[in-house]
Amino acid sequence: VERKGIMSAMLDYSLSREQLDELRAAHRRTRDKREAD
Repeated sequence: VERKGIMSAMLDYSLSREQLDELRAAHRRTRDKREAD
């Protein structure tokens, strides 16, 4: 079972493409910031 795929499908269903990209970008920024510390 690929939970990641299911999660992505759920997100795609509930969010627009733009919002999803924004969410991913924001997540990437916070993760990069944490690694930099």
